[in-house]
Amino acid sequence: MELYHAIKELFPEAEAERDFVLQDDGKGPYIREWNVKDVNGNPVPEPTQTELEQAYQRYLEKKALTEYRDKRKREYPAVGDQLDTLWKALRGMGLLADPTLDENTPEGMLARIEAVKAKYPKS
Repeated sequence: MELYHAIKELFPEAEAERDFVLQDDGKGPYIREWNVKDVNGNPVPEPTQTELEQAYQRYLEKKALTEYRDKRKREYPAVGDQLDTLWKALRGMGLLADPTLDENTPEGMLARIEAVKAKYPKS
């Protein structure tokens, strides 16, 4: 069990080194200090081993459901490259830049992008 993740599952707002301190003396990690408080500033009891194990299982279940996101993120091209390709494709499909339109429109955004490119041309 990864103790840090179990604690963060139980207490998402808790910060390591401020609200709790973990230590491992070679026999596995344990909670050395516990300073977690509730919203009213009252001390919260240190979680039991059972609570920690259950929380860690919930953490693993959530992680398994969203693990694809991390894998995709690592393999996708950089966001800037993706956007550049999309704008080039839209331009190639006939989208015309219109600086009179708001940037929240495709034509207005394309105008802004083209203006920046014109201001800073490739060397």
